[in-house]
Amino acid sequence: MAKRSLLRHPELITAVVGFVLIYCTIMLPHMIGLADQGDFIRSMQVFGIRHMSHNRQLEYLNYANRFFRSGFPHESIAYFSSVYPLILAALVINHFLHPGLFDIEILGVIYILFVSLSFFLLIRAVKMLTPHLWVAYVAGALCLFIFADIGYTTYFNSFFEEPAAYVSFLLMIGFAMNIVVSSKRSLFYLVAFGISAASFITAKQEDLPLVLPIAILCVGLAFVQKGSTWKTLSMGLSVVLILIAFADFKITNPVYNKINVFESVFRGVLYHQPQATVVKDLKWFGVDQKYKSLADMSWWDKNKPYNVEGSEFQKNFFAKVNHVSVVEFYLTHPGRLYEAMQSSTDAAVTNRPMYLGNFQKSSGYPPVTIAHRMSGWSTLKRKLLPRSIWALVIFYVLYFGLLIYRFLFANSKNRAIVGIFIIIGLMSILEFPVPYTAEGITELVKHLFVFDVITDFMLGLSVVWLLYKIFAKNVRSR
Repeated sequence: MAKRSLLRHPELITAVVGFVLIYCTIMLPHMIGLADQGDFIRSMQVFGIRHMSHNRQLEYLNYANRFFRSGFPHESIAYFSSVYPLILAALVINHFLHPGLFDIEILGVIYILFVSLSFFLLIRAVKMLTPHLWVAYVAGALCLFIFADIGYTTYFNSFFEEPAAYVSFLLMIGFAMNIVVSSKRSLFYLVAFGISAASFITAKQEDLPLVLPIAILCVGLAFVQKGSTWKTLSMGLSVVLILIAFADFKITNPVYNKINVFESVFRGVLYHQPQATVVKDLKWFGVDQKYKSLADMSWWDKNKPYNVEGSEFQKNFFAKVNHVSVVEFYLTHPGRLYEAMQSSTDAAVTNRPMYLGNFQKSSGYPPVTIAHRMSGWSTLKRKLLPRSIWALVIFYVLYFGLLIYRFLFANSKNRAIVGIFIIIGLMSILEFPVPYTAEGITELVKHLFVFDVITDFMLGLSVVWLLYKIFAKNVRSR
């Protein structure tokens, strides 16, 4: 009886299996993570965390590291990220387990706990939406296949901000779906949704624009329950989230915005363009053509021909170019926009940077060794998904066409769920051009991480719906 009762809870089974599966994948027998390519310092310096070694071969690119020195913060916060509270929680736990050290596996376990909770919420909502229990099991299996893939989970043992965005997105959608399907719309779900949404939009600076569709989602959730209090809280939440996004943008150190603008122009607009085109484009921005030698160069490149941090460059470039003008350039040059989006499509089939090592040096693997266990989904994407902007457009047309059709003929509960899925699609469309237009070709695979998470959710949803329509129809016909 107990076994039969347990089988009635696919959400619990998915969560437990997910935790065990991810833990075994990235913790046993050796820790699997991502090597530092220079971004770790943004989070580490906030908490006074430092590399154990001063050997750059061990610190950067080649190997993932498990242990770090912990001390006292020595830098002010350049910007806020929702990864900071998670690192702080791991730091407190480490204080009792490893005084003076920071074991990044503690942070990894925190991520695993949160993502397991998201699996529970998502599959619980699916179970409550359909009378067929097997649909929830199929959704659970797909959830594990896609989101327990090492292309995502290898980020957990790192100081990157991507895993905070990953777990926050899944939790946000899980709580939103449970608000709709629950017979009693608990205020707890709304608060948890709000916290998850705030965490998602503040995880990475480039994701702040996603607050707009999320704010629309908040307004939509206001109508799933009668009563002025619920409507006021839900609509008020949309305003709060917009204010949080605006505040996060305003407190960001201006240097980071300058770096992104530089990258978006010289490693984006001008990347691999003929000299004549570079000169023409600089003229469009109102920038002196003498800076054409910076084309294809990164902010981080040494021996640049100009001091890009000096007052002269500030006057001649940054005073004339910003993210708005970059977006305007692409909108007025559709051919170049197509090239940029095609580059993004090529990069989007890979979930993780393949130039960063995944193993510790003590594991005995050579530098920059990539882990391939539990990589079925990421391998399938790289080998089978078409790398064409038109294939993506066709997918969007089919996805939105189906959802709009379902929205028009669904009951109130299903209409609310479909509305959530429409918002997810809008988030995908909005997120797709952001990495390239905001930061150019630099680390495009890593910057498309959130787009991958959102779009993979859409793909998984489409597969579950397709299987449901095929097999549920066959069951009814017998």
